[in-house]
Amino acid sequence: MFKRYLELNSENVEEAYSLMKDSLMLAQRWSEIQATARKIKDASDKDFVVTAFKDWAYQRYRQMQLVHESSRMIWKQANEYLMWSRRNT
Repeated sequence: MFKRYLELNSENVEEAYSLMKDSLMLAQRWSEIQATARKIKDASDKDFVVTAFKDWAYQRYRQMQLVHESSRMIWKQANEYLMWSRRNT
């Protein structure tokens, strides 16, 4: 995911749109993981601190949110530029 984000440029509208959708799905998943941290610990055979796990999951959620927001801005700007250039051609 992050490799795709690092390789993203302002001309690649399709990749920005795809990355925007994928990162939103992953952010939602990390949010669910964070919300069910207690259940995950109870079902796991590993011993870990729930608060630390929730913080770790929240950081993953935030990273995906930032990738989503940034990709959405790139997609929107590229889309607006393409529409503007079509009208002026």
